Amino acid sequence: MVKGCILWLFYNLWRRRLGWVPFGAIFLVTMVTAGVTVSPLFLAVGICFALTSLWAYRSGFLYFKPEQLPSEKVPPLKPEEKVFVRASGPFEVEKKRGYFVDLAAAFEGFETGEKAIMAYVPPSPFWPRSEVGMWYFFFWPEDVRKIEGGRLFFGLRSFPALKLTCQTPKGPLSLYLASGELTRLERIRRFIHANDEAWV
Repeated sequence: MVKGCILWLFYNLWRRRLGWVPFGAIFLVTMVTAGVTVSPLFLAVGICFALTSLWAYRSGFLYFKPEQLPSEKVPPLKPEEKVFVRASGPFEVEKKRGYFVDLAAAFEGFETGEKAIMAYVPPSPFWPRSEVGMWYFFFWPEDVRKIEGGRLFFGLRSFPALKLTCQTPKGPLSLYLASGELTRLERIRRFIHANDEAWV
């Protein structure tokens, strides 16, 4: 839980901005400047902040703990039927790319076999207006190299989650789908791999 709170804090510090400058950069520059002009203690704080920021960035600003999730009998998901979850990972829209954590999202499959995760970035104080709106991640079942069950920690909350590792032209990418209702995750997993009856 502590790790999730730290990741939430650093995610917001580096994503929310004053003008074009992230709050994390403002804090870091302030600490380094104070370390040079006031006390080395501030410089030490700045270094710790920079190292923690690097760790948070490499973690994707979230903590996923793999664990066995119970399989449940669920009604099959029909094409174009939506399942609502919380999504984290890389998204695109109109040739723009972004990485977001804990967005309200919907999973949907189409008759063609293609799958889509549609996530919404809501207006929020100090959040870039250019990022507000719908973002998308499209993939095909054969793109999915691995599906892991586990628990996702972000802020004060933790939810059962799926980690999808997809092969893309840019290399392997990870997408996380979380929900407090296991049946939603199970329906998604079975819809992606209809012939697979067990959690990976």
